[in-house]
Amino acid sequence: MTNLVKRTRVGLAPTLEYQGIEYPSIETLFDRLFAASPAKTSIYKGNINFASDIRYSEKEIVLVFELPAIDPKSLEIKVDNRMLTISAEKPAPTDDGYISSRCEIIYGKYMRSYSLPDEYDLDSITSTYKNGVLTINISRKPETLARQVQIKFD
Repeated sequence: MTNLVKRTRVGLAPTLEYQGIEYPSIETLFDRLFAASPAKTSIYKGNINFASDIRYSEKEIVLVFELPAIDPKSLEIKVDNRMLTISAEKPAPTDDGYISSRCEIIYGKYMRSYSLPDEYDLDSITSTYKNGVLTINISRKPETLARQVQIKFD
């Protein structure tokens, strides 16, 4: 294989020629591989859903959201007409003179909305944000909780 010849043609990717057959260069193969990645574009227009867990007990519902690298100041929780909306924003880094060859970190506006049933008390909503995890607790209205009914005997 001592007769490999690298050829660069104007406007085209470099190729390698071996015994009269042209093969794409390793740079071209890597470009094709990474260009096919859906994560190539990391800045989205519109809203991005973030991962969440929903757990509940007899007394409350707990919503847990993973929000890594989100500035807590950008977090917003709103309740409007029994619709709970959680939003945050991760701004894209400013131009620092580098050219990105792979972008997997997603930047943009994150948002999730949930319709809350009547059995939950909207005045009882509490939230905490620690180590990139947002936790929201919502208590059920006391009148909707299961209760023991006493039996009267004659």
